[in-house]
Amino acid sequence: MVATAPIRRAAGIVLSAAVLVAVAGLGYWAGTNAVVPPSLPLQSHDPITYTVENGTVGSSVDVPVSASWSTTRTLHAGRSGTLTSVLLADGDEVASGTVIATIDLRPVVVATGSVPMFRTLASGIDGPDVAQLQQLLAAQGLYKGAIDGRFRASTTAATKLWQKSIGASQSGIVDAGALVFIDSLPARMALVPKVGDLVGQGGDLVRVLGSAPDFSVTVTASLRASLGSGDTISIGAPDGGTWTGTLGTFEPAITGIPGSYTATVGGTLCGTDCGLVSVEGETALRGFIVLVPETSGPVVPTSALAVQPSGGSAVTMADGSIRPVTVVAEANGFAVVEGLEAGSIIRLPSPPTS
Repeated sequence: MVATAPIRRAAGIVLSAAVLVAVAGLGYWAGTNAVVPPSLPLQSHDPITYTVENGTVGSSVDVPVSASWSTTRTLHAGRSGTLTSVLLADGDEVASGTVIATIDLRPVVVATGSVPMFRTLASGIDGPDVAQLQQLLAAQGLYKGAIDGRFRASTTAATKLWQKSIGASQSGIVDAGALVFIDSLPARMALVPKVGDLVGQGGDLVRVLGSAPDFSVTVTASLRASLGSGDTISIGAPDGGTWTGTLGTFEPAITGIPGSYTATVGGTLCGTDCGLVSVEGETALRGFIVLVPETSGPVVPTSALAVQPSGGSAVTMADGSIRPVTVVAEANGFAVVEGLEAGSIIRLPSPPTS
């Protein structure tokens, strides 16, 4: 019993070695006889082509425009009373001698002069304010004398004729509330009080407006990148017409959408139609900015354009040849080019394979 144990262990070792040899042989056979799948052939696609046609390329954008009137100065009432009528439409251009309203049924007239109406003018009064009255009377064809600032008989007679022409009492005496002097006329104006309002002496009576409304445009930051000072903007007028101006310098907007920009709009714009813009608050209008002027010619997709090593653009023709082209205008994924004719067939990039 003691002698047989080593023999069994040896037999076990031999068996294990035989098994290892068999496994190794099987691995060799598998390695030399494994099935290898054949390689797949590369897929090929017919090139995608595009037939060039004549067309028009352009780009524009709508933007909000704000129009408002600024007040350059305010004229004050020379007497107290109730505003009984308004003879001035807001924003009207006023000339010297215009009756703008009545206070207690007595006319209030605008006239040219740098000296405010601060006293009653009557016979025996001298001064620059008298000279301003004489200038008004002379402009109305009622005074033939010298503009000497002396209120004498000829000035009194002319004053009575003037008072008759405006429906005032023909006293020959001009009270402090009858005239409102302003240094430059004509000017656009708007009454501050409304009919029925009580007007105090020295209270606000007339807003003198700027020569034209102030126009501004507000755009987003992304659109701002496409715009520049001097760009042309068309504005839809309240009456259906079109006003044309130019963009000024862009500044970050103080109010509105965060990150937006505001620019003034310059130019003649409304011209003789500025009265269409309300003098109260802001008037919202629609602006139209051309980003790319409309250009006509042979049109190709911008995806077909490739940059040449030497610079410039080129397209691949249907036969695989490369043809240089010059891009004339580009917008919305298409370009008008020179160097191709309508009917030419070009290749487009193939879509990526999955």
